[in-house]
Amino acid sequence: MWLRSLALQLQSLRWGLRYLFIQLLLQILFHGVVHVLQLLILHFLFVRRARFLQGVSDHLTPSTG
Repeated sequence: MWLRSLALQLQSLRWGLRYLFIQLLLQILFHGVVHVLQLLILHFLFVRRARFLQGVSDHLTPSTG
């Protein structure tokens, strides 16, 4: 009888470890996705701002030629 309860405990331990492993993987993936999105948003904002400021400075400075 105690072998059966031991087997059930080991099985639940395996499921618990599997659950923790899946949670850890999902958390790593989620943080990676969030990090990539942050980088893309920052890059997009800075590139747009740099192009906008370049356009403004080109517009304000008289062209010599």
